[in-house]
Amino acid sequence: MRLANHSDRMTFASAYRRGEVIAFNSGGIGLRLDKWLKVSRLLKRRSVAQMACDQGRVFVNEKPQKSSYTVKVDDTIHMELGSRALTIKVLTVPEKAVRASDSSALYEVIEELRRPPEVLEWLPEDEAW
Repeated sequence: MRLANHSDRMTFASAYRRGEVIAFNSGGIGLRLDKWLKVSRLLKRRSVAQMACDQGRVFVNEKPQKSSYTVKVDDTIHMELGSRALTIKVLTVPEKAVRASDSSALYEVIEELRRPPEVLEWLPEDEAW
């Protein structure tokens, strides 16, 4: 395997197909957390990613982070969203949006938990919606 950097004239998809390791922005430059969550397609919209960060539901390296945090390779991101908890490891940080078929190559799933939805205990049983 060959380590590709930003100066190479190859696309992410072609390097991915050849099985090469991609290390974009290896000079310490990264991508905002909210933008990375959208590009990786873990969350559908950037505004949803910003709200999740503001509510303290996104942790990077076991610390709650703001949406302006710069994501770097080998960061561990943990998200608590509703009945789902997801822990991932960042493998690459692209310079721009990638194809949907290539987005799963940006991260590795470490742990995924799905819990049953919470029951609203404060709502009386006889009250109907």
